[in-house]
Amino acid sequence: SSSSLPIHVNVSSSSSSSSGYSSDAGSSNDTQPLLCLTPDTVKDQTYFLANLSPMQLSRCMFPLGGFTKQQVRALAAAAGLATSGRRDSQGICFLGKVKFGEFVKEHLGDWPGPLVEADTGEVVGIHDGYWFYTVGQRGGIKLPGGPW
Repeated sequence: SSSSLPIHVNVSSSSSSSSGYSSDAGSSNDTQPLLCLTPDTVKDQTYFLANLSPMQLSRCMFPLGGFTKQQVRALAAAAGLATSGRRDSQGICFLGKVKFGEFVKEHLGDWPGPLVEADTGEVVGIHDGYWFYTVGQRGGIKLPGGPW
């Protein structure tokens, strides 16, 4: 039998949400591949790639990883790309008009578990499955009394 997975949340803090478009890779002195933060702290997505193995990471390239979103937009405008002024996507680019929640539910299903207050350990709600949420997310979390 499978057990539910808890998601730890801090309902008393106002931590910022994580979203973005980029990551960067480097290597340590022993040539072990490393996943590096980008200079754009708002758009960094290294949390999404953190579970890649060293072998997988060694095969990744992040050509925009050393740039901020503003720098990438300037490069796109200088190159005359039509997308240089397009507003930022809030979803997953390859899904098109399919909503993230619908896509995830169809492919991964539901796996409810407790929402646990990080500071107290108190169960403050139930989630539908940890894959429906991102690090720092507030929106869509079914909790009373917060900005969620």
